[in-house]
Amino acid sequence: MGIEDFENGCRSLLAVRKKAPINPYIITCDFSPALIAAIKAIFPESAVQIDGFHVMQTLNNGIRRDFKYYRAKHYRDEINELLGLRSYLNVLQEKRKHADLLTPESIPPLKKITPSHSGAKKCNKVIKQLLFLLTTRDPRSFFIAFDMELKKLLKEYGEILKEFCDTLRSKFPKRKFTIKGRN
Repeated sequence: MGIEDFENGCRSLLAVRKKAPINPYIITCDFSPALIAAIKAIFPESAVQIDGFHVMQTLNNGIRRDFKYYRAKHYRDEINELLGLRSYLNVLQEKRKHADLLTPESIPPLKKITPSHSGAKKCNKVIKQLLFLLTTRDPRSFFIAFDMELKKLLKEYGEILKEFCDTLRSKFPKRKFTIKGRN
């Protein structure tokens, strides 16, 4: 109907009432206060019924907005840490792209990770332990070394990293490790 305010709502509802002079039992509307007030002014108050879809949509939008705000505020350190790690990996990718082989000397040092979450030191250690793998030339030895490092991590940290290690292992190629499969 395109109702913006109470007066337009009343005008539209009066036009509808003139065309069909009946007293409806139920009138369904959205969550607009102007429309609800206009319906109550023209028809009996007991006829007003809120459309459940619009109520759920309004609640969903509010929850999503609040969640995004909370998530951005609460997890700011984690987000910054991941963005920093991502930019670091982009630098490594560029180096790998323009050089046939990364050497331990050519890998820039990992910036200090100082977020507030409790697992930051573990994350930093795990990343440092896995970075040396980027210097491996042969794909077969890369995956063998990677698997050995995952086993070391699992021994050192136990159940905390089990799911992480299992997920990484599930991504290993099932067939022969080739240069093409690694790049």
